[in-house]
Amino acid sequence: RKENKTVKHTALSGIGWCSLTMKEVKIMKKLGILLTAVLIVLVGTNIAFALGWGGGTGGTGGTGGSPTYTVIPTLIRDVIRTQTTIAITNYNKYGMAIGSRSVTTSETKTYVDKDINGDGDYVDEGEVNVLDSTVITESTAETQWIGGSLKTSSVSTVSTTFRGDDTTTSSYIDSYTYDADGNLTGASGSGDYYSIEKTDGAVSGVTVGAITRTFGVKDGQALLLSSITEGSSYGKDVAATVGYSTDADKNITGIAIPDGAKANSTFTSGSVIRDSDYSYLGGSWVVMAETQFSESNTLDTDGVTVIGYNHSAQQITYTRDANGIVTGMDQNLLYSDIKSVTGKNTDGTPAISYSYIKPATYSITSAFDSEDGWYISSETTETALGQAPAGTFAFSTWGDFKTAYGLNTAE
Repeated sequence: RKENKTVKHTALSGIGWCSLTMKEVKIMKKLGILLTAVLIVLVGTNIAFALGWGGGTGGTGGTGGSPTYTVIPTLIRDVIRTQTTIAITNYNKYGMAIGSRSVTTSETKTYVDKDINGDGDYVDEGEVNVLDSTVITESTAETQWIGGSLKTSSVSTVSTTFRGDDTTTSSYIDSYTYDADGNLTGASGSGDYYSIEKTDGAVSGVTVGAITRTFGVKDGQALLLSSITEGSSYGKDVAATVGYSTDADKNITGIAIPDGAKANSTFTSGSVIRDSDYSYLGGSWVVMAETQFSESNTLDTDGVTVIGYNHSAQQITYTRDANGIVTGMDQNLLYSDIKSVTGKNTDGTPAISYSYIKPATYSITSAFDSEDGWYISSETTETALGQAPAGTFAFSTWGDFKTAYGLNTAE
């Protein structure tokens, strides 16, 4: 409930504050998934819940005739953000700018309601809320003198989430290329994803992944077309033997997985923005739609055979005015397919159940905040047992979806 969430921010060193709306939404989604998982176990029926994708927890919902439960999102109570920017410009002996470097550091602290009753304020103000996570992001933009003017040569981003003893770091660099006249000819990005889970101070799980970002160029503007993370997760047996490194700011800089280690699961997730999803408004190309997807695979003990999976995709669409300013947003479900391992059969083989989110009942509501901008304020899903009947989704299979969006990896 937006009216129950207080947002505070501080503008430091005379630098204005920039909304981190999408990051906040991602944090809310993570917590929404956890909350939904608990409630599905408790009620064992269809779920209508606010905040959170929830696709990964389906499989026990009914298919009609049972009540729908609404979860009020009182879990997240407060978000505090601060941001600082330091800019350095280099000049030649004639006083002409020949390059620059700008570093922007932001911190987002998310507080949750300890007793989930919707009351309370920040823990540092003596109320019941407790700190759930801290996200620190540092973005460094560098320019060079190219073709008669300063041009952006690279933008590097490092973002780390601290939640209890667990740490997750994603880092990537976007690089830009130009011809001799200073015309933009291309852009690309790549990086790493690391996550460490700890139990009682000992490493109990690790995830290692790679980030790939692709761009197009239109009218001298770099347009992000995709940002995809692929990786593998390892359980306690492997995690206890890994070596990892961090920098002075506690960002994870590397995880060494032993040779021959077997993963528990693999995943591919990210967003795709097709060329047709852009429109020219207000003097530049702006995003009108983006597709978010997630594919996770549960592996057998051999670390190779897929015995369970969760496939989900949704598309966010934006409405904008003539100047390109967002005036509204919506989201629709493109695909859902879940194969869950529920235990073992008497012959030792995995016991399997199938489920999917019903698109006909899927809906979201959006709202606007003067500081946060547009955000998804609630999301309603209904999960059904079994595999989706033919024609339920626009795509017959997950492979069809990936082909349509250029995600042609092997099933």
